[in-house]
Amino acid sequence: MRKLLIMRGAPGVGKSTLIKKHNMEHYTLASDTFRMILQSPVLTLDGSFGVSQSYGREDAWHLLYVALEKRMQNGDFVIVDATHSKLSDMLTYKALADKYRYKIVVVDFTSIPLEVALKRNREREEYKRIPEAHIEKCFMRFKSQRIPADMDVVDYEHFDDVLTLQPIDYSFYKKVHHIGDIHGSYQVLMEYLKDGIKDDELYIFLGDYIDRGLENAKVLSFLLSIRHKQNVVLLEGNHEKYLWNWANNETARSSVFETQTRIELEKNQISRKEVQCFCRGLKEAVYYRYEGKEVLVTHGGLPSFPSNLNWVSADQLIKGVGDYQTQIDEFFDKNEQNTLHYQIHGHRNFFLKPTNAYQHSFNLEGAVERGGELRSAVLTKEGFSFVSLKNTVYKPVEEKAI
Repeated sequence: MRKLLIMRGAPGVGKSTLIKKHNMEHYTLASDTFRMILQSPVLTLDGSFGVSQSYGREDAWHLLYVALEKRMQNGDFVIVDATHSKLSDMLTYKALADKYRYKIVVVDFTSIPLEVALKRNREREEYKRIPEAHIEKCFMRFKSQRIPADMDVVDYEHFDDVLTLQPIDYSFYKKVHHIGDIHGSYQVLMEYLKDGIKDDELYIFLGDYIDRGLENAKVLSFLLSIRHKQNVVLLEGNHEKYLWNWANNETARSSVFETQTRIELEKNQISRKEVQCFCRGLKEAVYYRYEGKEVLVTHGGLPSFPSNLNWVSADQLIKGVGDYQTQIDEFFDKNEQNTLHYQIHGHRNFFLKPTNAYQHSFNLEGAVERGGELRSAVLTKEGFSFVSLKNTVYKPVEEKAI
C-alpha cells in the first residue's frame, strides 16, 4: 500500500536491527547499502575500515531516490533506513509523497541516549562502525531540525502498530453496501440509491467511476457531493488514474478518456481542484470486521487474505493479481474455504460469472457501461445478499463488418 516509513535516528540506535527483527529487509532502502554499492569500505583514522560518510554521498542518495520513486510508482510499501537528521531530507520525501499520494510515517529513535548509540556502534562489525564524532553531530542536529507538522510521528517502540494493518469493526452499521464498477452510468446508480444515503448504513464504492459510459460528469458530481460523508468509502479503480492526470493538467494515456470523458467533464465545468482532492482521498482497499466475518474489499481482487495488507502494492490492489482472464474468485475461494474471510472486488469478469458464483469471493463487475448490470453486495447481520440492476443508458457497441 502507499505507505512510506522513514526511520529517523543516529547510527547505533537500532534502526536496522528493528527492520531485521521483523524481516522487512526486502521492503527497505538503506543509505549505507547504496554507499557500499558505490564504494568499498575505506580506511579510517583509527586504523579500521568503515562505510564512507562523505565521498559519494550525493551519488548514493541519488540512487536511493531513483529506487524509491520506482517503488512509489507501483504504490509499494517502503521503508527508508537512514539518519534523517536534516529537514531537507524530509522535504524531499514530502514532495514525492504528494506526487504519488503516499502517507508518511516517521519512526523516531531520537529518544535513545547518545551513550547507548556510541556503545552499540563500538560493538558493530569493524566495517560498519561510524566515527563517533559523526554520531555526536547527529544528536546535536536532532535538537534543532524539526519534522514537518503534516507527517505522522511514532516512537520506535510502536513500530509494530504501523507495520500491520488491522481490520476496522463496522458491526455497528445496519447494512454495508458494496457498489461495483459504475463507468459513467448515473441513472442506474440513482436507481440503486433511490432511498438516499442512510446514516446508519455504510456505502463502499469499488472504483472505476468514469469512462465508457454516457453520464460521467453526473456520476463524478454526485460522488464529489458525498465524498465527505463518514459512512461513504471510495476506493480507487484503474480508471481513476486518468482523473488524476486530468486534475494535474496532464494528458491521460487513454483514448477513451481523452476523446470522451475529458470533453464531458470540461463541458460541465467539473473543478480540477476538487477532483484532485477527490483522488487524494481514494483508498486502495478496505479491510473490516462485521459480526465475526472479515471482509477485504479491493478493486482488482486478490488470491487470498495477505498476512499483512500493507505489504501488497497499490498497483496489485487496484489492478488485481494475475490478468483479466485470471479467475481470481476461484483462487480466493480455494485458499479461504475453511475461514470466515470474504472478498469483494470489481474490475474484471472475463467469463461473465454471476456475483455469487463462489462462497467467499464476490465479483461486482457486470459490464454496466455496455448495457449490463450495476452490481452490489449487501452485508447485514443475516449475511450477504446481492442486487443486479440492468443499465438502460449506454452506447451500443458497433459490430464490425465481416
